[in-house]
Amino acid sequence: MKKKILSLLFLSLFFTLTACSNSEYTAEESMMEDTLYMNQGGHNKHLFFVDDELTIKDESNDSLDVKEYGKYKLSTKGDTFSLTFDDGSQLTFKRVGERLIEDEEGTIYQPK
Repeated sequence: MKKKILSLLFLSLFFTLTACSNSEYTAEESMMEDTLYMNQGGHNKHLFFVDDELTIKDESNDSLDVKEYGKYKLSTKGDTFSLTFDDGSQLTFKRVGERLIEDEEGTIYQPK
């Protein structure tokens, strides 16, 4: 009886920990090397990762907004990409699919 109770406790702990795992996708640095990402929604927002520099082009709202972030250092942890720029600012993206990343505002992008 005692063994059954311990077995049930162990199994419930195992399933709880398995269900709480972060993500099945791991952030890979190669996903940010010389890549163009387009958002999946109805906006025209593009991320350009070229020569360790990031440019974001946003053509939504009938205007063109281009933000050049410049050089960045990339680090990854789990499913998260962290970009740190020369001025100390940071942006993070999360890998949410086989070829999908999500920005801090919840916009999902895919490579073009």
